[in-house]
Amino acid sequence: MKPAPRFLLWLPLFAAVIRACSLPGWIWGPLAFAYALPRIHHWEQGGRWWSDGLGGLLWWILAFSYLANIHPLLPLGPAPFLALWWIGEAFLYRQLRRLLPAMESGVLALAAGEYFRSHMPMGGVPVASPALGLADYDWAFALAQVIGGPGLDLLVLAWGAWPLALVHRRWRAAWLLPLATAILAVLAAFSPAPAEGGRPLRVLGIQPNLDVLEKNDVLLVEDVTEANLVQVAKALEMGVQPDLLVWAETMFPYPVMPEDAQGWLRRPSRRGPGLEEKPAASVIDFQRIFIGRLLHFVGPKAYFLTGAHFYQGVDSKLPEETESVRTSETLAFGSGGRLVANLPKTVMVPFGESLPFQGRLPGSKPFALWIYRHFGLLPTFLPSPVLGPMELPDLRHPERPPWQVGVAICWENVYEKPFRLQAQRGAEAFLVLSNEAWYGIGTEMDQMLAATRYRVAESGRGVFRVTNDGHTLWMDPRGEVKASLPRGQAGWLAVDLERVAGDTQSLYLMGGWRLRPALAWLALILALAARILGRRHLDPPPGRG
Repeated sequence: MKPAPRFLLWLPLFAAVIRACSLPGWIWGPLAFAYALPRIHHWEQGGRWWSDGLGGLLWWILAFSYLANIHPLLPLGPAPFLALWWIGEAFLYRQLRRLLPAMESGVLALAAGEYFRSHMPMGGVPVASPALGLADYDWAFALAQVIGGPGLDLLVLAWGAWPLALVHRRWRAAWLLPLATAILAVLAAFSPAPAEGGRPLRVLGIQPNLDVLEKNDVLLVEDVTEANLVQVAKALEMGVQPDLLVWAETMFPYPVMPEDAQGWLRRPSRRGPGLEEKPAASVIDFQRIFIGRLLHFVGPKAYFLTGAHFYQGVDSKLPEETESVRTSETLAFGSGGRLVANLPKTVMVPFGESLPFQGRLPGSKPFALWIYRHFGLLPTFLPSPVLGPMELPDLRHPERPPWQVGVAICWENVYEKPFRLQAQRGAEAFLVLSNEAWYGIGTEMDQMLAATRYRVAESGRGVFRVTNDGHTLWMDPRGEVKASLPRGQAGWLAVDLERVAGDTQSLYLMGGWRLRPALAWLALILALAARILGRRHLDPPPGRG
């Protein structure tokens, strides 16, 4: 094997920088179109796997640079593991290249890598996708109604590799991509408009703007609730009469238990070894009293929604070291502070909310407690397959059908699946409850907003984001921001949440979502077939043979 030209080392690094510069909040979204070509050229010219690894390492350090707000070295934590996907894409390309030309091999390898990385391990890491920086463009929103954000990733990669078809005079491949894009544009132009689904919901969202480290280490839980209550009082003074009062994720800082829980609440203590223990009955009585008083203040026809830690009771007959099963949930409370509906978070933040194999590996428990005592995060949440939407009776008009409210918590915002499945099950609008203060006022918020716009396009439903420090906003079903609060400022936002008919189906919901998984699995099958059949490289590139 001939030595690869020295300049090839720089191509993956260049691709990493270009892709980072295309992210929301960085420089310019369309730079994403320049990402695929240097990676494919690197492979074609015989680039080595370790240079792909270096490119992947740089890319993930840049993509996760906002983690430095927690600790300067934290971006280095996930980067080495996720960089392995870049090496995997290189391996996949070399197998596909036994059967396919460079353009098709490159697009399939990169698209498959994006797909599988967004699903595994531990639920995947679907952040910083290639098309994320294009979300603010109207043409991207229109196409996302047909093929979604994941399909747009595929389109960006394909157009990025398209010059290869011209260079190699492959005219059929050269015109197929513009034709496919034109067909998608026509489909987008004739996408069905969302049908109206009843009276809008008056929703009051609270943004208390609490520093997360101060919240976890300095403030008392009473201080956290007081910061939210101050904004509630200001809104009520202005005459707001909400159907839903919404606090952001973890802004109700007390543990919550089911109405019928028995036994004990047992959870690790941050202040030292051992477990914190409370009778389940006292926890339930407190949540009823506190929230009952809050809703009496707000009005008898309102619900209180928040994201909180939800614990199951531990039977007193079990060993004393038995801990309560714990989930992260969207909780809805009605009159008298009674819990009337709850939906769990379906995907967890790796190492922030969950550990590999649900913490069954040796040493997982001490590691989880170390994270808890240093950062205030206890990564022992259990995911749940239970799906929304959340069904809430209309308290002002009981004769009308109940509201179908889709919900998501923080990290779920970057996944299309929770939104897609809830929309297919009849959700009329979405609430996203989030606390992103960990990452500061910066690019992470820009990326979350871009992901939200794709979720709106895919589902055909509007989204009201309620956050701790921003960006709290209402985005209607057409992707337009109708109202918002400034980032990094305390405040309240009352909106009329537009509901669409529960049976509204975008082209993406009808089947457009299947495009990327179909191509990803096709790439894997072709690569395995080429490997098993022992096919040689279709056109040996320089540095090989």
